[in-house]
Amino acid sequence: MFNVDSNMKSEEEAVQFAGGRYEKLFSEFGSCYGGIEIIADGGPSLLIEDEVPAIVKNICFGAIPSLVGRKNFVYNYFSYYGYVRIDPEGDNFLVSGDGIPSIRYPDKKLISTLYDCGVRFISLLMNLSTNTDSDESRKQNLIELLEEARDGAKRLMTSNA
Repeated sequence: MFNVDSNMKSEEEAVQFAGGRYEKLFSEFGSCYGGIEIIADGGPSLLIEDEVPAIVKNICFGAIPSLVGRKNFVYNYFSYYGYVRIDPEGDNFLVSGDGIPSIRYPDKKLISTLYDCGVRFISLLMNLSTNTDSDESRKQNLIELLEEARDGAKRLMTSNA
């Protein structure tokens, strides 16, 4: 579980937060079901559960072009039927969808914290050990995929700052 609006600042804290739960991600399970939790300042939290790499690639980084452009964004769950929507509403975004409550978050804060959550997940992956060359190769491929998504999101955030 990754807390999008957490106080974690470093890669070490992200790895400590994970508590080793992802150590067998590449060898034993082949998937990483979990979630991200979005917490509004003093408000309710929202848990989005699915394959974490899919959430990170598609929400934490992939939503940024739509959100920066003040457009609707829809994420179709990877593991099962359903979706998450993020819609602009004034200075906020409304996050809603199948199996989750509808909650509003400040627009600029949501964009930056989603991005930061994705960066922390990449850092966690980089610090995980693997058991075989095949596992290491899968890990590196996933890191490269996420870094490409991160870099595209960062360029867009920087050009619209």
